[in-house]
Amino acid sequence: MTSKKDPASNERLAIPLSQGAQMIGIGLSYAYRLIELGQLQSFKIGRRRMVTREALASYVAAQVAEAGGRRRALKQCPSSTEQS
Repeated sequence: MTSKKDPASNERLAIPLSQGAQMIGIGLSYAYRLIELGQLQSFKIGRRRMVTREALASYVAAQVAEAGGRRRALKQCPSSTEQS
């Protein structure tokens, strides 16, 4: 039997949504909103809403990629005006 502090618990394939939301620094209400919008994949086991670590990583990667695209676009704008 493993306790909650046991490192083996970090290897779970799926975790409760509340724990997943905490892991990526968002509130539970926002996590449910992301699920409604189709931006975060989840499933239910009984009454519990679960999320996989892969789903969390995928959501975070999408956010980083989106933010990276905006940064590149902003950084390119001043250089294009310097050529004028």
